Amino acid sequence: MNRVKMPLVVIPIMLLIIHWGVIPFFLLVVAGIVVSLLEFYRLAEKREYHPQKFIGVMGGFFLCLSFFLYPGRVFSLGGSFIITLFLFLVLIEAVLKKDVKFGMASSAMTLLGIFYISWLLSHLILLRNLSPYGEALLYLVFITTWCVDTGAFWAGLKFGRHKLNILVSPNKSWEGAIFGLLTGIGVVFGCRALFRLQFLTRLNLDLDFISPVECLVIGLLLGIGGQMGDLAESLIKRNAGVKDSGNLFPGGHGGMLDKADSIMFNAPLLYYYVKLFLEH
Repeated sequence: MNRVKMPLVVIPIMLLIIHWGVIPFFLLVVAGIVVSLLEFYRLAEKREYHPQKFIGVMGGFFLCLSFFLYPGRVFSLGGSFIITLFLFLVLIEAVLKKDVKFGMASSAMTLLGIFYISWLLSHLILLRNLSPYGEALLYLVFITTWCVDTGAFWAGLKFGRHKLNILVSPNKSWEGAIFGLLTGIGVVFGCRALFRLQFLTRLNLDLDFISPVECLVIGLLLGIGGQMGDLAESLIKRNAGVKDSGNLFPGGHGGMLDKADSIMFNAPLLYYYVKLFLEH
């Protein structure tokens, strides 16, 4: 029951921040990136890597800032400069440390953290900036991702018989994964219908530009992407020999990275699908 109680408190707060405005939401994403990066680097240290945590966190922050300042143009002069600068800094510090044994591996882990966490999560900012339906798309990705995760968990607990990937995540099953996928499709259709209700139309939540066929495709994308993001983080935790990335959230919910893993896959998937196939 604790698995449901915490999201019932956190999700409404996040949805309010999304509606509050672009800057509050940017600050929320930055906070999530910084905490997730620190958790990721702590996991790396358990495998005897020595990530440059300060450079990594600053790189993650400025990469996210470039998404905010240059939405849709990350590889503009400013964005390219930030990426190049922090690549230089990571390699220069490795040279100065003279860590011949772990230097390159630790540098690679530092950069992986920046791109795995900051690059992927910063797509939430790009989604928010897709006018006039960015706010609705953010609601869609958060609600669908949470429902997929919850649906897969409970179906796996009740009906799970066939293990999905026992080496990466022993508790996940094919039954849970399939139910999570079906949940994703149903929630996308449900959100499209829900946002048409009169009391919500005042909030400018419009998903009518998404056809029923596209609802099916987006549901499949978010259902698969969310679970793959969860498995990717499970692989990292398994490698580090831990159950959770941290203990930020009470009730066995783990750390920030545990909560952001599925969103890190789903935000880019939804953004690029909209940009490639729905914008005309």
